[in-house]
Amino acid sequence: MRGGRAAEERFEVRSAKCEVEESFRRLGPFERLASNFELVGLAPRPSPGGAFTLVEMLVVFGIIGLILALSIPAMTDYSRNVRLQGAVRQVAGLVSLARTTAISRHERRTVLIDFARGELLIEETLEQEEPRRVVLPRSVEIEVESQAEEPEGEGQEAYRLIFQPTGSLSGRSATLLLSSDDRTQIITILAATGAILIE
Repeated sequence: MRGGRAAEERFEVRSAKCEVEESFRRLGPFERLASNFELVGLAPRPSPGGAFTLVEMLVVFGIIGLILALSIPAMTDYSRNVRLQGAVRQVAGLVSLARTTAISRHERRTVLIDFARGELLIEETLEQEEPRRVVLPRSVEIEVESQAEEPEGEGQEAYRLIFQPTGSLSGRSATLLLSSDDRTQIITILAATGAILIE
């Protein structure tokens, strides 16, 4: 009887082994890999209660903190650059509007640059409810380089760009320097044509 029982046990082991092999063949490649890890004991074990361990949480918070620490200086530089670019576009737009209006209405138009307030405006629009003006961000400073009769002195508070009905600029060409920290953008206004160049 021992021989019969041993044969039965071998048959049961073989049939169980065949069932395992058959089910293993039906699995996809990723499922086979996962089951191999489970057989060897390398599969990740879920933590009790399905929660994260303290070490895992500290690692995640450390990584998040490192990413934030590296990205904040880059974001502040980026935001300063965006403010400067925006100010340049607004100033160029206002100067262009004054020139275009002078041509279309056949009248002089004056752009007043107020250094103390950090703003530019078209003087002829002051009587309107909403005068055409640009207020520069606090981080952006403006300077004017010109070979015209103005500026009258070093400590002047304002400067005027006067466009003739032909669109030309009175006097000589003017260069507006807009700067924020170590970045500077240049807007050049040519006297003969009133053309606006951004560098």
